[in-house]
This record gives sequence, C-alpha cells and structure tokens, in this order.
Amino acid sequence: MSGSNLFFRSRVVGPGNVARDCWLEVPIDDGWIAAYRLVPQDGRPVLAELRIFHRDDDVEVFMSGRDQRLTDVEAGEWLAETKGFEAPVPPGGLTARMVKKVRPGDFIADATEVMRMMELNWNEALVHADGGILRRYGFTREAPRAKERRGRPPAHDDSWYADLAQDYTRIIESGNARSPVKQLAKERGYTPNSMSRLINRARDRGMLKGSHPGKAGGQLTDLAVHLLKEAEDHTPQIT
Repeated sequence: MSGSNLFFRSRVVGPGNVARDCWLEVPIDDGWIAAYRLVPQDGRPVLAELRIFHRDDDVEVFMSGRDQRLTDVEAGEWLAETKGFEAPVPPGGLTARMVKKVRPGDFIADATEVMRMMELNWNEALVHADGGILRRYGFTREAPRAKERRGRPPAHDDSWYADLAQDYTRIIESGNARSPVKQLAKERGYTPNSMSRLINRARDRGMLKGSHPGKAGGQLTDLAVHLLKEAEDHTPQIT
C-alpha cells in the first residue's frame, strides 16, 4: 500500500446542500493510479466507484488546509477534468497489463491500513470523537475490519497478525516451501484450513498486500512494519 492516500472532501452542490466524498488513491505503476470512491454502509467502507488514470508526480492534489487555488486537481480526479485532450497521457494510454494490476478486492485492506495509521498518528478527537474526521463521513471505529464469518479462528490483536504476516512473507521469500500456508501451519501448530483463514484475516486487517485471498503471495504493509517495530521497541532487552 505504500504511497496510498485517503482523501475526505466536502463540496457545496446547492443552497444548503453539502456533498461528502471519500477517495482512496492507490499507486499502481509508472504514474498510474487506482482511485476508489468509498461510501459508508453501516459504518463500513464499501466500494462505490473505481477510476484508473495517470497523474504526474508534480500534480498538486487539493487537501484540507491547502489553498485550492494553488492545486491542480481534487482527489479522484486528473488533469483531463480541466485540460481535456491536453492532459498528458503516456504513449499507448491505459493498457490491459496495467488494468490487470488493479485488484478492487484489496481496497478494504488499503483503507484499513490508512485508517489505522490515522489512529496511530492522530489523537482520539481528530479520528473518532463525534466531530472526528471518520465519524463526520459516516465511518465508525470498527468500520475497516471485515465482518466475522463462521469458522474463523479466535480473535487476536493487530500485533499478532502483523507477526503472522511477517512469518508468512518470510516463508514465501525463502522459496523453500511448496505451500507457504501448510509450512506456516506446521510451524505454528494449526491445521492448513485454520491457517488459511488466519492469513485472510491478516489481509483483511491491512497487514498483507499484493495478493488475492486463496492465492499464495503478498508483502507486508506499512502498518504491519510499524506494528512490528513498535513491538520490538517495547521488548525487554536481556543483558
């Protein structure tokens, strides 16, 4: 998810009428971006729209607190909104190869990670209080987490799942196991089916990115790295 940004935007669309938007922008490759419009349903983010466009690094995106007159575009938009055919597009335009790199199902993990990083870096009032940014836009504290499903293993905290994700990626990167899930299940004393569900839970919680549920692969997210470092910093040193 590295480089992903979550944007909250309020727009006046008529007398006394304000429209609120939430956009998650995720870099794909070579300047291409997947922009997910998220809307709250029962406090949880769901995907309402997906856009794919190219945006150069020097394009300024409007964010709260910034003078909008000095920005080029708003979240979820690119220069074609104002320049039309004059907006720069790479030779050949959007290719099927680039589209295949977009995984809409990963948006929940990306949104989860960004929202949790907000929790880690901002104070409670800014995030969750009645006037906090998430509540103002209809998202609740529990919103980023996937709904419980039958047969899932008992709950663990985020640090536990970060540690699990680290072990999983270690096995994948070693290239020594035909089935990383079975290898990790053996190491941790779980059945393969239970371990598969635990890894999916780690992905739902924003600890893994870059793979689909049911398919081996993935990398640690920034949130997982942060939690692992935090746990390491609080581990008593034996001298």
